[in-house]
Amino acid sequence: MTTPSEGDYHSYYAAAHHDAWWAKTQQWAAAGWALALLGGIVGLATVLDLPAAPTTGRCVLAALQVTVALGSVAYIARLHHDTIRARQITAKLRELRPELLTVAQQMPGWKDSRPDDVRGAVFPLLLAAAVAIAHSLGTYALLKSGGWSAGAAILDVVVGLGLVAWARKAAAG
Repeated sequence: MTTPSEGDYHSYYAAAHHDAWWAKTQQWAAAGWALALLGGIVGLATVLDLPAAPTTGRCVLAALQVTVALGSVAYIARLHHDTIRARQITAKLRELRPELLTVAQQMPGWKDSRPDDVRGAVFPLLLAAAVAIAHSLGTYALLKSGGWSAGAAILDVVVGLGLVAWARKAAAG
């Protein structure tokens, strides 16, 4: 077996950095598309000229909103897991090559001593909260029910918290 070269370490480090960057970018994109789709579903009810009272058509659109909201929150949490793993890989590479640690310590913001699974956990939770708010408003617009609207928001927040906790635990194990 050959010893890894400087280029090998650099390649792995660059790939891990790119993975973290890509996952963060995709989290923004997922949240943006979720908001657009949730708004589009409410708009579809208007275009289809569905009666204002909760009907089968409005309930189907509300179920579609649940699918979009929960799917996007799950994807955002999965991307958080990918970010944690990328950070763990870079940490391992810095451990294997102390000169990488020296370079990293010179970068702005290096002093963030929080664990990888904690650092950045607020970001996916805020995105999940934005999706939950949009889902709640959309549910209210479709069903004209504060109870269903509140239920949608609570469901999204609970699922988001659970999935981000899963991502942290899965990355640790």
